[in-house]
Amino acid sequence: KLPGKKVRDALSARNCVSLGKSIGRLVGRLHLMGIVHGDLTTSNMMLGKELAFLDFGLSFYSKKIEDFAVDLHLLKETMHGTHPSIADKTYAAVVSGYKTTFKGWKSVLERLEQVEARGRNKNAMGS
Repeated sequence: KLPGKKVRDALSARNCVSLGKSIGRLVGRLHLMGIVHGDLTTSNMMLGKELAFLDFGLSFYSKKIEDFAVDLHLLKETMHGTHPSIADKTYAAVVSGYKTTFKGWKSVLERLEQVEARGRNKNAMGS
């Protein structure tokens, strides 16, 4: 059992930039090791003395840029659902932190745009 609070409960307008950067750095470290979390939500993160990710039940190893982009996409989408008023600011900080630890960040962010475009196209077709 980890001491601390779930990031879902700890994230606020006051700490969203610093916490977002920490989240991004940690995601970048996972991706650097070829680990895709698969369920990156603020409910699966604990903030104690250090930030920790929980619930690796959907995680897997990969070197595919697509998998890393989908990991970030899920985080972005869940932030908008859980923390709508600070989601954009927090996610921008996540990207800033991610860039400091994952050397392939540019390719991942380019692929993320494609992943998001697929989602928009899918939603437009279903309307």
